[in-house]
Amino acid sequence: MKVDLYFLNSQLAKTLEVRESCIDLCFRPTVEDAKKLVALEVYERVASIECPSTSIFEAANCAYAASQHIDSNWTEGASVSEVFLPNKCRSSSVGDVFVIDGNAMLIAPVGFEPMPEVTFVM
Repeated sequence: MKVDLYFLNSQLAKTLEVRESCIDLCFRPTVEDAKKLVALEVYERVASIECPSTSIFEAANCAYAASQHIDSNWTEGASVSEVFLPNKCRSSSVGDVFVIDGNAMLIAPVGFEPMPEVTFVM
């Protein structure tokens, strides 16, 4: 399954005066807060990862593991199919969003939260 990674651009969020939402999203993310930030186009598509998963949650877990800087730059991993913003590829974290087969999944402090009715502009 193809997973598109969208990272929260906190610098852009600060210029749009949505800093409090960003702080809340990093510590206590809610789908509703993330939806507001998606509407403000504060997320950036940074990469795509191919995961050999059969379910959306398995693909989200695979993408999360594949997008961590542990021993090396994750963008050089075998599962990474495209990198759109190489200078912004930090490790994925709470508040970021994965889009899998058109389904947006918010990275929560523990696991992932589905984000129904959310569409990202490519």
